[in-house]
Amino acid sequence: MRLSFRQGIVQHQRDTLDTPTFLSVNGGFVSVEATNEPTVITFAHGNKDYLYTEHQSQFGAWGPFTSGDHWLFWQLNMVTGVREFGSTNLEPIVGANTPTHPGTGQMWFNTMSNIMYEYNGSSWVEVVRVFACKLQSSVTPVSVSINSPDFRGTQVGLEVPSKAGDLVFDDQGKPVKTSDRKFFTTEDEIFTGAATGSKLKVGNILIPGIAQQALHRHQVVEFVNFNELLPASPFTYMSKIYGIIEEDAPAGDVVNFVTEGIVHDELWDWVSLGAEVNDPVFIDDTGEIQIVPYIGGQLPVGIVVGTHEILFSPRTFANSSANITSFDIFTDLLDTPNGYTGANNQVVRVNSLENGLEFATITSGGGGANTFPELTDTPATYAGANDLFVKVNAGATGLEFTTLPASSIPPSTQECQYLVANDAGGWNEQPPLEAPKSYDIDCFIEGESPSTITRVMQLAAPREFIISDYGHQASYYSVTSPTTDTTYNIRVASSTQAGAIIGTITFPGGGRPIIECTEHTVKPGNRVYLESPNSPDPDLKDVSITIRGYEMPVTCAGATPPTVNFGMSSYTNKTSFTAGDIVMTGPIMFVEWAITEYSDSLTGSPTPWEPYDSGYSVFGSLISGVNMTFADGLFELDHYSDVKKTIPSDLPFNMGGSTGAYFRVKLTVYGPTGKDSDEVIMNWT
Repeated sequence: MRLSFRQGIVQHQRDTLDTPTFLSVNGGFVSVEATNEPTVITFAHGNKDYLYTEHQSQFGAWGPFTSGDHWLFWQLNMVTGVREFGSTNLEPIVGANTPTHPGTGQMWFNTMSNIMYEYNGSSWVEVVRVFACKLQSSVTPVSVSINSPDFRGTQVGLEVPSKAGDLVFDDQGKPVKTSDRKFFTTEDEIFTGAATGSKLKVGNILIPGIAQQALHRHQVVEFVNFNELLPASPFTYMSKIYGIIEEDAPAGDVVNFVTEGIVHDELWDWVSLGAEVNDPVFIDDTGEIQIVPYIGGQLPVGIVVGTHEILFSPRTFANSSANITSFDIFTDLLDTPNGYTGANNQVVRVNSLENGLEFATITSGGGGANTFPELTDTPATYAGANDLFVKVNAGATGLEFTTLPASSIPPSTQECQYLVANDAGGWNEQPPLEAPKSYDIDCFIEGESPSTITRVMQLAAPREFIISDYGHQASYYSVTSPTTDTTYNIRVASSTQAGAIIGTITFPGGGRPIIECTEHTVKPGNRVYLESPNSPDPDLKDVSITIRGYEMPVTCAGATPPTVNFGMSSYTNKTSFTAGDIVMTGPIMFVEWAITEYSDSLTGSPTPWEPYDSGYSVFGSLISGVNMTFADGLFELDHYSDVKKTIPSDLPFNMGGSTGAYFRVKLTVYGPTGKDSDEVIMNWT
């Protein structure tokens, strides 16, 4: 910040009559008031000037005081850089000569070195301080500025131009210092290391503000008032200062936001969303980054530069040539007319401001062509040319409609083949597309479940994934078993709608957890919540929950999706499968077996089926003689190194001694083009 003085108060809160209201005295305590306007101060420290802003009111900053005069000051800790409050009852000294016979605690601003010192009883110690006021008779704040009664301006007679910057801290919260051990500020210049030797200032790209609502990491924000931040809106883009915050911030917190630069987030995966380098990124109506425009004609806020990185620079890309998503209609462009109504038989020309195109009527001159077919070297009509391309004719005398040569796209030799063109004009085969990936959500609630917090877990989905309808896990620890039921809800919501409950996790009194959930696709930007019942059993402690999910790869266009079907709806005493028992089609990369429910009888009301979870030994006590084990726990996965259609033969579990037990078995197949599943009832007599 460029200033006209050094060492003093830059700005503070005032009322409509310009009366200072930034200091208030109550019960012997003095507070800093910053409700309507922040207090800004500048510290002189040799050849450096530090800036500090009180964005929020500080109640009881100094005191208590009962009598006498006191000088109240702000101080920057020389080690930590933290702002501190202090006071003295010795009037400060300003001058070039060292004071004689100082008392302990005496402060002296040396006008030769422009450094403030405090006498500790034996020597002068360097400090960084600026005075708020003289508290006269412990009641009335009085200015110590040379412009008194105005509190603003230099307090030591340094009416010279200066550039004051905020202190810069590293990721450990320690202040960055220069080679002369002074604080590094946002006004200090740094070299980028580029061949040009370009210099930057941190203060040019880092700006503070107060969150007006809870904000989360890498949300784009805008100023809505002095120092007040809210999520940015695509409807007001480029009319306000934009930035992206790098840490979560609750409402009322002071948070820094970055106005430009490389931003990295491991939760971003632009490649899986189909983005390429230099593709633009946009914001939705909540300030979230996405790769598609939220509204027509929307300008980007940056570009993709890596799988997990973007170059955030909204004002640069307002006029950039990045790979902005193309528009399908001429009138959707930003510099063209917004419709064709009333423009029949008119031509397009550059407007008088030379900043866009407009429709106009030709008032004089030759006839000329108004449409493509009316030109003399183009086809005479569009009729019959749908889906054709334009190319120069064989005689190189004009244009004609044509289809792409059949040889330009090679025939596929296997489903979901991936081909890449090479420099020789041929095609190289690549491995098939990736298989689905696990996307589990783990939540651990330490100690007793909360009784006043509605949402105990929240996930903002960075990309699309699917919550499974089975395979979820839950456990708890308790010395004394719970006696009452406790239920948690699984809810999926958008940024604007509460959403629906898709599942429940019930911890019965004295029983094992029961999890019921429907399959649900979670879209990017959706929130997945785990809701507390607000009345948990006090003996239910250390709850651990895993919500099972997975990501599907980008579907291979034109390839057959996988399918699986059991030949019968139920089997008795089955130990292996033969041809016809299971029918599988399409490219398959792995199969998954799972037992979702069990019963000791197929009769009963309302239903005999119970959710099955191999993680609990109580299962064996519910059905007499059951001895079931999986090779890999609850699930058994058979992975294929290539795309295959192999039919599983042996069962991946042991059913020895399971007389009279019924199991609902699910077989799911996954491939690069999707997934499919089927269920069968298996019984052992």
